[in-house]
Amino acid sequence: MGLRGRGAGEGRLLARLSRHPQTCRGMGRNGDFPIKGGEFPREALSWEASLLQPAGIFGPAFLTFDNFQVIREYNKSDLYALFVGNLADRIRGGGGFSQPWQRIVQAPTSDVEFMQKKLTSLGLYSDTIDGKAGGRTRAAVGAYQKRFGLSQTCWPTAEIVAHIKAHSGAQTMNARGQN
Repeated sequence: MGLRGRGAGEGRLLARLSRHPQTCRGMGRNGDFPIKGGEFPREALSWEASLLQPAGIFGPAFLTFDNFQVIREYNKSDLYALFVGNLADRIRGGGGFSQPWQRIVQAPTSDVEFMQKKLTSLGLYSDTIDGKAGGRTRAAVGAYQKRFGLSQTCWPTAEIVAHIKAHSGAQTMNARGQN
C-alpha cells in the first residue's frame, strides 16, 4: 500500500515510520493516508505497518503488513514479495504503482561487498558480506552518508564507493566523519 503524508511532509513521515512501525489508526491520527486517497480500511486500523523503500529515494515507498513476511518465507527477495503483493492487488481490481521507479544504477557486486566490509569495520554494518544491496546494507550506507554529512540516498552508488575508498583509512570516525 502506498502512503501519502499530510502536514509533517513525506520525508518526516518516512523517517518516523522507518524508526517505529505504527498502526494504520495511528497513521490516520497523524494525518497520513493511503496514497490513492480515502481512509485506511476499517479492518486494517489495528494492523501494524512497516516501511519498505526498495529503491531508496529513487522509487516508491510502501507500507508492508504481516502478509508481506508470509510471502518472503517462500522467497526472501523484497522485490519478489512486493510484486506478488501487487499482483494480488491487481487481481482484486487495484491498479499499478502510484509513483514510478526512477532509473537507478547500483554499484557492482564487488563494490557492494567492499562497502559492506568497510561499513562493518566502521561499526555501521553487521550482516552477511555478500555483495547484495539488501535493506541492512542500504541502512548502513545511509548511516555512513549521515556520518559524513552527505545526502542520504541509502543507495550503493559508484560515488559512495569512491567516497568510502577516499576515506578508507578513517577506521574510527566521530559523528562528523573526522578522525
